[in-house]
Amino acid sequence: MSTFLPNLLFCRPVRRRLRGVEENGAEPAKDDRGHLSRCPECRQWFSTHTRLVGELRRQAAETASPVDPSVRERIQASLAEMSPPAKPSPARPLRAIVGTAAAAAVLMLFVLLR
Repeated sequence: MSTFLPNLLFCRPVRRRLRGVEENGAEPAKDDRGHLSRCPECRQWFSTHTRLVGELRRQAAETASPVDPSVRERIQASLAEMSPPAKPSPARPLRAIVGTAAAAAVLMLFVLLR
């Protein structure tokens, strides 16, 4: 059996949240911890992701050079101006329903007109 559908439905959203957890240095939510306890693929992914992020942070700290305060201020100002990532449109599921209904209507017309 293919793991594509379970991965798409369950693992992808969990991994997306876990990426945010790692970036913020927080603990995974209870539901995500439960998923990690049941899903060996996600557990392996999270372990690898955590190690890579830790290694990147360690290397960045070792090679970091002092940043001119004015450059830091410009970067922070630019980041503050950026909009947060777009959230999925609530219309997206509606479009899927309307599209499915339209396809069903066309199919019914095709069958009735034969």
